[in-house]
Amino acid sequence: MNGILKVTRAELLGRLKGHGVLSYVTIYNFMKGIALANAAYTFALLVGFGQSHGPFEWLTLTLWLASFAAVILTYYATMVGMIVILWVPTLFDIVLPFVLVIAEFSLFSVLQSPATVVYWPLVFSVFNAIVSGIVWNVHFRLRHLQIEDDVRTLVDDYRRGMKRDATLSGLNVPVMLVLFYFSWIWISGLVALVVLCLAIREQSRHAAQITKQLAGATAAQPRPAPTSVT
Repeated sequence: MNGILKVTRAELLGRLKGHGVLSYVTIYNFMKGIALANAAYTFALLVGFGQSHGPFEWLTLTLWLASFAAVILTYYATMVGMIVILWVPTLFDIVLPFVLVIAEFSLFSVLQSPATVVYWPLVFSVFNAIVSGIVWNVHFRLRHLQIEDDVRTLVDDYRRGMKRDATLSGLNVPVMLVLFYFSWIWISGLVALVVLCLAIREQSRHAAQITKQLAGATAAQPRPAPTSVT
């Protein structure tokens, strides 16, 4: 029995390499379920089956769509990033996703009452600040990885994409704060929805580029010479 449970360096190294990915996937699956549950509840309130719908309900649906797109974006970006990102998460890496889900939950919560809808641009600016912090954190952590030459181009391209994503999220913060100050709620929803759709499209581009480069690197590897059987 003791031999079966023997701890080896190779086993611990395998756990170390997969620890960050497994932890993040587990956390994100749990957190997205919480955010989506609130999204479904808020949607039911806005639609109000069997009730008449006024301008408030229809316009608020734009904000709901933007909030839903925000949740999709963060999940999609995480799944794409897990292909490239490899590190042991620190306490800071663990705290940020939990803070993010609070912001995502709040994006839907403020839509549940006409008195709190006006705070949606403010919550969305906080969401963008958190996302920007997460992306910049991962971007700088990737600098300290030991990268082999055959995948260096892939990682460098992904880091450049992360830099653009983090900058865009950071720029959304003052924009949303200005829209919140002037109470341009519905304009903020339309702007956010367009920006988020473009960001989701960018993640699709990241995924396609990673797949293409990995497939090209695999095809370029020399195949072992066939052995003759006598």
